[in-house]
Amino acid sequence: MDYTTLGRTGVTVSRLGFGGAPIGGLYGRAIAEAQAVATVHRALDLGITFLDTAPLYGEGQSERYVGRALASYAGPRPVVGTKVGRIPRHFDYSYDMTLASVDASLERLGLDYLPLVYLHAVHLAPSMAQVLSPQGALGALRRLQSEGVIGWVGVGTPDPIIADYIASGEVDVALVANCYDLIDRSAAERILPLAAERSVGVVIGGPYGTGILATGAGPGAKYRYRDAPPEIFARVRRYERVCREFGVSLKAVALRFCLRHPAVHAVIPGMASPQEVEETVAAFSEHVPAEIWEAL
Repeated sequence: MDYTTLGRTGVTVSRLGFGGAPIGGLYGRAIAEAQAVATVHRALDLGITFLDTAPLYGEGQSERYVGRALASYAGPRPVVGTKVGRIPRHFDYSYDMTLASVDASLERLGLDYLPLVYLHAVHLAPSMAQVLSPQGALGALRRLQSEGVIGWVGVGTPDPIIADYIASGEVDVALVANCYDLIDRSAAERILPLAAERSVGVVIGGPYGTGILATGAGPGAKYRYRDAPPEIFARVRRYERVCREFGVSLKAVALRFCLRHPAVHAVIPGMASPQEVEETVAAFSEHVPAEIWEAL
């Protein structure tokens, strides 16, 4: 497993993180507690030290499962990141709701300290000014920082507005979701260079394009949570052909593509079973020849 320092935070994390949305059943697949706990345990056993979750994922179910896994795990404590702002069924970036959200997350996770809290889905907030106001979500998180309840403040959204949050100087980590992968490289235009300039840690969410870069261009393959359109199928088939020529899996290439960018510190693919953890770690560990990038 590879490890790195997450931007200016000084926090050491595994470059392969654990995306906790699937164990919360966010994508319509209910996961039993025993499976979820075993999945988190397997990730920790294989050296993953960076866990991502959120209240949104199964109305707190992902956080509860992560908490139960940590409570029954005897090894070192991982870095856990969760989110505020997007509460199941509605959005609230107010000061009071942010305090309440963090308190509820701590209870579900069984923790008394959160190393990282993201402002979640900020493109859905009434305004950036409200989110970053001393009377808004950021003000509440600053209070919790001063009280030693949380460590670092991040921002997460699939929207280009994430660049404005990075430019504000108020966030330490950016969870860049669904805009940087083999198919969509738009984050490389402004978001990633700006993060590097500001020493902001970058975590890539959705490195598989929410499906097709892990499953390949087969029946039912998804891209951005929907059935992949014909042009995406054709493009991924070309990628698969190149991967076969170089003797490497598409999953390995998808993960390593994200991590090739000097601004990117970690990727957090979702995992829903111990087998998926093992397959993901195996893909992450594959040797990807440098020559493949020019071919792709």
